[in-house]
Amino acid sequence: MRRFAAAAVVSVLVLGVTSAAAKRSPVLATVSKGGVVSLTRLDPMSLRPVDGRSLPVGGGAYLVAHSPRGATLALDTDSGVVLSFVDTASLRPRGSIALGAGWTGAAAWPSPARLVAVLGGEVSTRVVVVNPLTRKKLADRSLRYQILLASAATADGVVFLLSQLSEIAPVRLAVAGTDGVVRSVLLAQITGGTESTADDTGLMRTAQPGLALDPTRTKAAVLGADGPVAEVDLRTLAVTYHPRALRAPARAAKGLQGWQRRALWLDSGVLAVTGMDFGAAVKDGVEEVTETPAGVTYVDTGDWRSRVVDSGASYLARAGSTVLAYGSATRQGLALPGIGLRGYGADGAARFQLFDNESIGDVQMAGGLAYVTGCGGRCFRIVEASTGALVASLSTPGDTRLVGAG
Repeated sequence: MRRFAAAAVVSVLVLGVTSAAAKRSPVLATVSKGGVVSLTRLDPMSLRPVDGRSLPVGGGAYLVAHSPRGATLALDTDSGVVLSFVDTASLRPRGSIALGAGWTGAAAWPSPARLVAVLGGEVSTRVVVVNPLTRKKLADRSLRYQILLASAATADGVVFLLSQLSEIAPVRLAVAGTDGVVRSVLLAQITGGTESTADDTGLMRTAQPGLALDPTRTKAAVLGADGPVAEVDLRTLAVTYHPRALRAPARAAKGLQGWQRRALWLDSGVLAVTGMDFGAAVKDGVEEVTETPAGVTYVDTGDWRSRVVDSGASYLARAGSTVLAYGSATRQGLALPGIGLRGYGADGAARFQLFDNESIGDVQMAGGLAYVTGCGGRCFRIVEASTGALVASLSTPGDTRLVGAG
């Protein structure tokens, strides 16, 4: 759950400007080798170290935010939430601060002395403000709506979705600023959360709405598996509900135990929506679980009409005007044949198809390149995301995670 929360809200750090024509700048990654996880600068085409500098960091470290000028990173490291600050040029530590149990959903660092983060946990959600210069906590607030469903950073704060504990009910969208003040609004037509089924099987139902910010990061869109899209003005928290004029083909509800949706708000004004539907049943005392891709639906925020552009995807990534789709169904934890890697334009037109019907579960993005990851984070196929060109296939000595990738 910790990794999922992080994956929805951070972006890969590329050290310098990149272009297709110029030599690509190094990227930062965490590399696990011999039981030690280190932050290392890598060549983007070979994923080999470009200098001798590295910094040991806690296992599972991921990027939370970077300073206003990009000179310092804030990484969530170790168990619980420990924000560790690192100088990007020297890869030297700049101190840390422990924030307690949970994980970091999203964080914003709009000024040198203020960083605000929303922290998820099993039974509570907190908003914390720290001073990165002094590594001092300035505010720590627990919220009445306990469970963090999704989050994203804006220019000066964080936006997040909350549900009540142990029930599926209308969710609350909240906005937190660097002063620690939290504003929120109930989305009466959007439900989310987790609850037990009414029978004695012990199965759980889950509903996780998708959250996307528009390119200006002044509006949010929240949507479920069906029903309307809630459009929220983040300045006033005014809510407008838009019915989707066309829905994806309905799936049989029998045995359906839940769903999850993810969304991207493209520069063209289109919402690209994907996710998974979860099915579970108990047969002869054994729980049988299936995950079915929701496909990709494009929702035009101009007229709120929608159309299905892909029926087999469950994950999305974005590189400029290209949307990458991948994923597969699973049964009992085993991946079924997938869709490979597909590229779509902002208009929904198919741009490319790679890797046939492979089941792909991990794509990392950096500098316009898609790193299709396998072998436990040690095998990579590097794809130019705008064209679908396969530019390299390689392996690394240890588990390699581009900083900030999901």
